[in-house]
Amino acid sequence: VLTETQAMILEKFQSTLDEALTPTWGRYHFHLQVARKARSSQQIIWTFEYTRSFVSMMCDLSQALTSSGELQKLCDLDYASAGQKQVLEKAAKFMRAHLAQIVVDFSPLSRELCMQLVEETLELDDWLHTIARKTIAEARDVSKLASSSPDRGSIYAPITVCAVIYDAKEMFHQWLLLEHRHFHFELRGKFQDG
Repeated sequence: VLTETQAMILEKFQSTLDEALTPTWGRYHFHLQVARKARSSQQIIWTFEYTRSFVSMMCDLSQALTSSGELQKLCDLDYASAGQKQVLEKAAKFMRAHLAQIVVDFSPLSRELCMQLVEETLELDDWLHTIARKTIAEARDVSKLASSSPDRGSIYAPITVCAVIYDAKEMFHQWLLLEHRHFHFELRGKFQDG
């Protein structure tokens, strides 16, 4: 378990990392805005792939900054996981805001766009959680950090983009309706075949 001082050190590291990368995050935010203003479904869907490539780049950058071991000489903590967590949380925050703005700007959503957004959002959440699980597993493999680091089983739990889908009642309703229809036709097809 982290002491209060160790937690403060990691928070300061995350804050400093965030401050250093602010111009890069600003550019990312700019691209999200441009895609929304284009009012093109294709541009909107593109932002999900762009997010994956951008987050991969930011995670690699965070990893490079923490891999030298110089920070561990100051205080033996898991800076790599803290950096990854910062990047993933910030990306999820930007995408939640981006998706919420799309729901407002494009209301009412066409069924096709709605389902594409749901699918892309769920895939993005899965991708973010996969990166988080990989980071947790790598951190546990580093034996010298295992004793000084907290249990990471739930460290990435709040990272999710799909919460916006549940909050957007119209979008959630369309999603459930289409899932219901799909399930109904699947069952009907199985009974007709049998």
